[in-house]
Amino acid sequence: MNIFNKQEITTGDRIVAYIDGKCFIRDGRGKPETLVVENFRLDDLIEYIKKKNVKSVNICGIDDLSFLSECQSIERLTLTLIVELDRYDTLIKKRESEFYIWYDKVYDYQQIYDLLNLKKLAIDDAGARDQYMQINSKLKIDLCRFPYLRVYYGKYKFTKSLDTKVNMQTLGLSDYGRENIIEFSRMAELDTLSLTHSKTKNLKGCEFFPKLQCVYLGFNRTLTDISDLKYAKNTLRMLEIDHCGHIEDFSVLNELENLEFLRLLGTNTITDIQFIKKLPKLKTFICDYKVKDGDVHPCGLINGYVYIQNRKNFNTKEYGDDNYPRTIPSKEEGIYVGQENIELWRRLWSSPQWPEEM
Repeated sequence: MNIFNKQEITTGDRIVAYIDGKCFIRDGRGKPETLVVENFRLDDLIEYIKKKNVKSVNICGIDDLSFLSECQSIERLTLTLIVELDRYDTLIKKRESEFYIWYDKVYDYQQIYDLLNLKKLAIDDAGARDQYMQINSKLKIDLCRFPYLRVYYGKYKFTKSLDTKVNMQTLGLSDYGRENIIEFSRMAELDTLSLTHSKTKNLKGCEFFPKLQCVYLGFNRTLTDISDLKYAKNTLRMLEIDHCGHIEDFSVLNELENLEFLRLLGTNTITDIQFIKKLPKLKTFICDYKVKDGDVHPCGLINGYVYIQNRKNFNTKEYGDDNYPRTIPSKEEGIYVGQENIELWRRLWSSPQWPEEM
């Protein structure tokens, strides 16, 4: 029986489907995939997971995970760390007498090790439900206990033995505290890497990733040197540099001849974009950097989607548009992002990327 042929409801900017009275989050292709598990009617949800062999779940605001030992079908798990509503009510009363409160939330998730077939673990540290409340989530999960784990998304501090995961393919880290990524040199299978809000200064360690295909660098304020991306020039297809304001030298872009997607966001200044002439496979180029020489003609070489935020010194007047002309993709296909050959559940973005989302 197909459990997905039921009434579906779309709400806000998060698309969900309600099936048999259960809430599912859709995957990037619109298929209901991830079952949302909360304290409400938990016993019923456990039975549903067992009966339907549900593989992907998002556990939201639950402290006691002892039920996981009964749910061996789970392969992809998201832990949403958020204060449960009954505890939140208590904290709100406390905040009535204190303008700003700090709260240490300690999690004991030993039962997670019962998921012997786990392939993906994502930890969403949602924290507080109040802007004047700081929640410090305390959690350590030993990743070497999961022999089939291929994907980890979350804060570095929540992990133990991450450096031993030789079969890791997708790694999305936030708040990483070391100056380079040599620690992960044993991850020879890694093809997707995301670093956000880290203290990383350079990308030394890239030479150990012979399959590196997708790199996302976001809001890394100490990152100054990206030259080690040259070691991935034969495999790198997707690169995004998002508000890493202290990078000044972008010359390595000239060497990334297999790039298909390049997005440069932030207030940086780049000397020119002549490197496009050396990127014959580039299909998507998005840039709101300042370009010193003002010459955007190289964009004309790209057979795909192009967007450059206009600047006074840009030679775009001949195009008669506020911004460089672009080829608008269809809603179904979205913009080519260079990760199309990777399984949907391992991608940086599971859904199509469209111009209005850029």
